Amino acid sequence: MLLVLEVIEERVSSLPVSLGRTERLFHDFMALVVAHYKREHYINFYASRLSVTTTYLSRIIRRQTGKTAAYFLGGGMLYAEACRLLTRTDYTAQQIAEELNFSDQSAFGKFFKSKAGVSPHIFRLKGVNR
Repeated sequence: MLLVLEVIEERVSSLPVSLGRTERLFHDFMALVVAHYKREHYINFYASRLSVTTTYLSRIIRRQTGKTAAYFLGGGMLYAEACRLLTRTDYTAQQIAEELNFSDQSAFGKFFKSKAGVSPHIFRLKGVNR
């Protein structure tokens, strides 16, 4: 997912001026996600920064990709970063929760288990690399 988002970021920086409004809006959304995914997990932040409603932004994202905003905000980069931190650092679950701006370790654990099917602790113990 991180590699895909790096490609998107590269393309965003070299977009032709002739893009339509919806394409530009989606690319601007992705640029914001790349820049803020660790701290901002909700679509209202991105919609506000893009001066559109959350409903409109959600519709554009789905139209452009067939995926929801939640896929990009939580299911994609945030989950990939959590996996990276669990497999490549010695950070505790609490430190990772703080790094990724979760309200507490429990919220991070619930988020991670919903994506990985196992707790962060088990994920790390098994050396799972998804």
